[in-house]
Amino acid sequence: MTPVASGTPTLGEIAMRFLAFADAECGSYAPTYDRLSRAIAADPGAAACVSAVRRGQQQPNVFFGAAHLHLGSAIREIDDAAFLEWCHANQNVLAHECATRLVQTNEARRSSFLLPALALVASASPSRPLALVEVGASAGLLLAFDRYRYEYRFTPDATVAATAGDPNAPVLVACDLRSSRIPPVAIDSVPLVDRVGIDLDPVLPTDTGAVEWLRALVWPDHPDRRARLDAALALVAADPVPLVRGDALEVLAAVVGRLGAGVTPVVFHTATLIHFDERAGRRFRDLVPRIAASRGGDLVWVFAESRSSVGWNVEVVDFRVPEPTPVRIAEVNAHGTWLRWTVKER
Repeated sequence: MTPVASGTPTLGEIAMRFLAFADAECGSYAPTYDRLSRAIAADPGAAACVSAVRRGQQQPNVFFGAAHLHLGSAIREIDDAAFLEWCHANQNVLAHECATRLVQTNEARRSSFLLPALALVASASPSRPLALVEVGASAGLLLAFDRYRYEYRFTPDATVAATAGDPNAPVLVACDLRSSRIPPVAIDSVPLVDRVGIDLDPVLPTDTGAVEWLRALVWPDHPDRRARLDAALALVAADPVPLVRGDALEVLAAVVGRLGAGVTPVVFHTATLIHFDERAGRRFRDLVPRIAASRGGDLVWVFAESRSSVGWNVEVVDFRVPEPTPVRIAEVNAHGTWLRWTVKER
């Protein structure tokens, strides 16, 4: 999908979009954006610049990323009236950011559900190495999942249920388990031999401007996420992961084709399809099975997609079986803070 300008929303539509964002995504999880979203709903002209957001991009996320980029940490303390006044006074600046930016949130903590998903996939064919292809990779932090350390804890007492990875790794992925089932998390059980990411505008960890935008996309109430982002970016800068610039609809087949024989490609994405318009989304959902068919069914598709920050489903489609169908393996938080593993023990 190549994003293009969206239709111009009415002020009433802007108000409804920001209220929906507050209700579905924010609340006590992101009180700053919850409060400011409701302020904008009362004065939607303050966010009229969202009409410049490219089609398929989530307007509140782009808008608040732009505001956060320019206001910095002050966005947490600014009162509603002052924020609205600032938005009205800076419409041109905000419109430029909205027109030129993409939502590229790169949350390394999402590895908390990527690791067990890949371990599950690998267990079905333990002698077959995997090659990970991420769609919407941003800076590729999830492609570096095997460089992190993991700690899975039972709630509410925070008892450690499982650990994985190098205990000295600078990036900690801590995840609360919301069920008694412990997911498979042994990194050495995932025979990964290749990895590559696809993005419309890949982020290089050495690109200061692009990194500042990634940091601005982290919600201001989440300093722990920003610290983890910085640590993960430093790891990837020291040992880069391969990234391909392009539209997945145009390049995914070629990227998978270059992996060659002898590996099982795992096409993976999180919170990517919400940035596709309806037509592009249908094309993508048709594309992956066609690529799998071209390889004789030698492909696995793992995805976690939702518009809400709670209640995501992680699903797997294994084309290696006679009748591949999506199988839900977990329920997760959008940023990887909690996981409910739903696969029954064998």
